[in-house]
Amino acid sequence: MKELEEMGIEELKGKLKKIKGSYDSFVIAVIVYAKKKECRLTTVNDYIDNHPSATTSDILSFISEQPDFEEDLSEQYMKVLSKVPHAEPRDDDI
Repeated sequence: MKELEEMGIEELKGKLKKIKGSYDSFVIAVIVYAKKKECRLTTVNDYIDNHPSATTSDILSFISEQPDFEEDLSEQYMKVLSKVPHAEPRDDDI
């Protein structure tokens, strides 16, 4: 299964690099997002296949509209917050 996933990531990486105006941090950000869940990899690959003229902004906008996108934000926020001495999350932060 892991080998199939890696093949999918390499395929996605190739597609992302071919997008007009593609840049390294864009490719990395999309790959990081897609690697978290197999369904993300499929969703992003399908979006690119079905929208061949999509720009980098279109793809990032599509990803940010996904229902699970905020899961990563919350996870990253809590990691950063845990490194701040004596910090506790406020109710309005979560």
